[in-house]
Amino acid sequence: MTAHREASFEYLNEHASDSTSSGKSRPYRSDREAHANTPAGEYDFNWCFGRVETLRSSGLDLRPLVPSLYASAFVTGSQDKVLQDMYHVKDIGDVLDYLEWSRQDAGVLMFAIFADPSYVNRTVPPWAIFDQQSDPTASPGCENWAFSGVVGIYRADLEHRTGDIGIFLWAFARGTGISLRASALATRYAMTDPSMGPGLGMNKLRFATAIDNTHSRKLGERLGAHQENPDEGKSTNEWIAFISRSDWESGTEGHITGILST
Repeated sequence: MTAHREASFEYLNEHASDSTSSGKSRPYRSDREAHANTPAGEYDFNWCFGRVETLRSSGLDLRPLVPSLYASAFVTGSQDKVLQDMYHVKDIGDVLDYLEWSRQDAGVLMFAIFADPSYVNRTVPPWAIFDQQSDPTASPGCENWAFSGVVGIYRADLEHRTGDIGIFLWAFARGTGISLRASALATRYAMTDPSMGPGLGMNKLRFATAIDNTHSRKLGERLGAHQENPDEGKSTNEWIAFISRSDWESGTEGHITGILST
């Protein structure tokens, strides 16, 4: 894997600490041009937990998702049937509208997943490669890495310190192990106490997917999530599992560290 140094890029977050910790503050109006040209350093993430930063592990970067940098590639990556069934993204206006709808919820923070191409171990399409000019947020040594998908923290609640995790990959990145590692990195960020490094110090992280989505269920289980009540979610055809603070402190933290060290 390519070694890299810490990046100094500063992201903007002007979310007011006394405002709603999660949930959209006003009815959303569709905006198919939202932040299409807003520079990365001027894009306000509106994130209720405060500081926004790139998350790193060997061979992997999770870069806060800036529409002006990544929306075009997002469109291209979303055109296979799997993602079309989920998001119905047809053009860049759809993506910009979706990202702005998400940004206006202070309980959402999305990351672009970047992987060292040698970790992908297969041909990476040119549209997924970002050099320093096309992505000024890239850490030195991480230029020309592959934009492989998106992972995010959703339904984050600052008062109760809870949230959900969600992930989707472009077709070329599936089956490479990136899903597990990126989810593990996002989980570490969600559960780590801020005094110990980049983290949110959540009390509970939720994993929810359709009952018949075997891949996502196995992913949650491999991360250490478990069902607290097997009947929860059945009425809505969901599999729901959690990592709690006690889980984290009694072994899950070490398990996640092991995933990220392989």
